[in-house]
Amino acid sequence: MTDYINKSNKQNKLRPLFILKLLMELTDDESYLTTPEIMDRLDSEYGLKVCRQTIKYDIDQLTEIGFEIERTKGISYQYRYVGRTFDTAELRILIDAVISSKSLSRQKSLALAQKLSSLAGICPSYALNKSIDVNVRVKTPNESIYEVTEVGVKTPNEAIYYITDAINKAISLECKIAFHYFEYNSMKEKKYKNKGKEYIFSPYRMLWDGDFYYVIGYSDKHKKVASFRIDHIDRAPVVLEEESAIPMPVDFDLNEFINSMPRMLDSEREKITIEFDNDTACAVFDRFGYDVNVTLIGNGKSSITVCTAVGPVLYSWIAGFAGRVKLIASDKVMEEYREMLIKALGLK
Repeated sequence: MTDYINKSNKQNKLRPLFILKLLMELTDDESYLTTPEIMDRLDSEYGLKVCRQTIKYDIDQLTEIGFEIERTKGISYQYRYVGRTFDTAELRILIDAVISSKSLSRQKSLALAQKLSSLAGICPSYALNKSIDVNVRVKTPNESIYEVTEVGVKTPNEAIYYITDAINKAISLECKIAFHYFEYNSMKEKKYKNKGKEYIFSPYRMLWDGDFYYVIGYSDKHKKVASFRIDHIDRAPVVLEEESAIPMPVDFDLNEFINSMPRMLDSEREKITIEFDNDTACAVFDRFGYDVNVTLIGNGKSSITVCTAVGPVLYSWIAGFAGRVKLIASDKVMEEYREMLIKALGLK
């Protein structure tokens, strides 16, 4: 009996929080809960039987300490929670950014998008969830890192979260980090840069550019400011708390550096075949996706056939590899590419 009384007292003390939880989860700009509905929910979900005046008193207390709860008088009072940090349009933008990110895997994008949609309230959340689709996006295959537990079982961890957390910590402490960096070859295998040695790096800032997430800072190896793709950093960097970061060079313009990073646009789609040197495979996969079928040609070359946007942006991208990436089909697209190059050289 004593245990029942203690439990009942505890539930009653938490009653205002239960009411707030119901309003946050079940109401929005289009939905509300009436006093009887709140009473029924408290009874069925928390075993609390309360009167109408108790509901009014608890909600008055919640509004007094700053929670934005709208009250409308009808046959019975109607309540809705209106103090959300983000409105539906803002959440839509954030969700689209998460889904579009190539630095996040499909699983991480989906989980993050669903968390964001849950902030909208019951009706908008349902609508936002219906529109979440990450299957059509090119995503990083750097899904997770693995750690061996005491019983020898490998458990996946969210690599991108651990990596960004370590970089954020180093930026805050103004110290260096150490990490291994990789790209993919034409067999979609990780190939470590810098002969497999760690990069020692002074991070200044992380930013999205186009589809990818980068860290900008001073590279000890390159002896200059450089950028690294965060989803190509292998495992969480080691934060070297005892090594102070190299300050940003006084003649370096961070904004100019950021604005010089290229972006890609879209246009009409055609089926094309591209031949490329194997050491450019990572750039090819970034452009066309990691699930493309690769044909090994030999002599350090491979090819892919894809349906993709064509036009000046694609042609400029191919030309930028100075022959290491070549367009070999279709005839129509090759002719358009040839015409663009002729015009670019001023020969027509």
